[in-house]
Amino acid sequence: MGDILDASNHKLATIDDDGKVRNTKNVIIGSVSAGGDVYNMKHAKIGYYKDDGHICDENTKTIGIIHNDGRVYDYQRHMVGKITGDHIMSGGAALLLLVR
Repeated sequence: MGDILDASNHKLATIDDDGKVRNTKNVIIGSVSAGGDVYNMKHAKIGYYKDDGHICDENTKTIGIIHNDGRVYDYQRHMVGKITGDHIMSGGAALLLLVR
């Protein structure tokens, strides 16, 4: 499991081992597949992450990047949060595409 935090280290959500993303009220708000695709609650693909850490929206536009240490930045290079624990890549994509 991984925690999804904002830039002030406040917990916003979690990502489970199965890729389900839950808000702080334990409600599923979406999921991230093992292949990197991100889906909303209606199971519509809303974006994905690449192996190099780039996060893209459904139109293939790069909207941010995930660093190996868990820090997540938007396309303007502003830190928007970080992922702690497991699932850094998928958690980072969830932060930009589902949580933020």
